[in-house]
Amino acid sequence: MQEFRSEIHEQIKLRRHSEHYFHPHFHKEMEIIFMLEGSNNAIINGTTYTISAGSVFIASPNMIHSYPKQTNQCNSILLIVDPHVLMGEVSKMSAAALQTPLWSDPGKKSPIWAMLQYAFDHGKSMSRNSFISMLSTILSMILDDLPTSSINHNRRIEQKVLEYCQQHYLEPISTEQIATALGVGRFHVSRTFNNILQTSFPTYINGLRLNDAIRLLVKTRLPVTDIALQSGFSSIRTFNRIFTDHFGFSPSQCRKARREKELLTYNFDSR
Repeated sequence: MQEFRSEIHEQIKLRRHSEHYFHPHFHKEMEIIFMLEGSNNAIINGTTYTISAGSVFIASPNMIHSYPKQTNQCNSILLIVDPHVLMGEVSKMSAAALQTPLWSDPGKKSPIWAMLQYAFDHGKSMSRNSFISMLSTILSMILDDLPTSSINHNRRIEQKVLEYCQQHYLEPISTEQIATALGVGRFHVSRTFNNILQTSFPTYINGLRLNDAIRLLVKTRLPVTDIALQSGFSSIRTFNRIFTDHFGFSPSQCRKARREKELLTYNFDSR
């Protein structure tokens, strides 16, 4: 998957995708997937949803969400936007959470699809206010059909666990260490990964490390051994095994590839 770092306007990221694969994460922005063709799964707060053609998936601000690894392809548009920059009622979404994150229009009869395509095709040439107004209208039409509730701004244990992992994944780290640092039982940490995030602790930590490693392989000339150690892996042997098992090619083969887009099949970006 390509990264969605291209910005049409400040605080707004809009990008087309053929597949989604991201590890669990949360952020202050809304993350919206408009599924044009095919399907994909998403997990939010431990519940799995299928995003089929004509569906829109919305992860509210600060809600933990992820997209499991899968083989089927899809055609979708991904929008990440800070609610504060939007207009009207949609701007209040920073203090609200959707009771269901999925909106469906199987026949794609709603005008939002044409408006979305126009925004995607012409966003760079539109004024910032016009672009934001169009996005606000699109999201308002969807959110009118979805009930909301107030967000609890107290950080939940799973958010604290993710934050700790993202701060310490380059170091030797264990569930016992996280539990001690956060002052909770190991059970709560294990439950976060197994039930809420629906992934294992090693898989999540290795995902963060692989994200660093593949960027270093593509963008620097550091020796592979140095990259392994800088990415948090205990040895080059462990790094080679985990990297090859996940991507299907070795770090050395990765480095020899000619084009970066051939490498970024999967993205572990934590946003």
